[in-house]
Amino acid sequence: MAAVSTEVQIVNSFPADKLFKILSNIHNLAPKVVPEVYKSITTIEGDLGVGTIQSHVYGDAVPYTSSKQKFDVVDVNNFYALEQSRVTFTATVRNPFLHY
Repeated sequence: MAAVSTEVQIVNSFPADKLFKILSNIHNLAPKVVPEVYKSITTIEGDLGVGTIQSHVYGDAVPYTSSKQKFDVVDVNNFYALEQSRVTFTATVRNPFLHY
């Protein structure tokens, strides 16, 4: 299993405080809004601040079955947390041959 680091920037027309509120609650919203992508997002450790570890279980629309993510950067005062966080992503890949 390999660990991959990536950085994601979101450019949008939402006010920063509203986008921050949505992204801060993505662990509750995503499984309800896109269940084919996210079966569940569970916080294993932390309070969504620095050091928080989350477990993601993906639906059939994603080639991965699960991942764990750790937040390294969170700045509530400047409205960036999830959209500019460095996330350590470890995933289990689905085997497409098992479906046949």
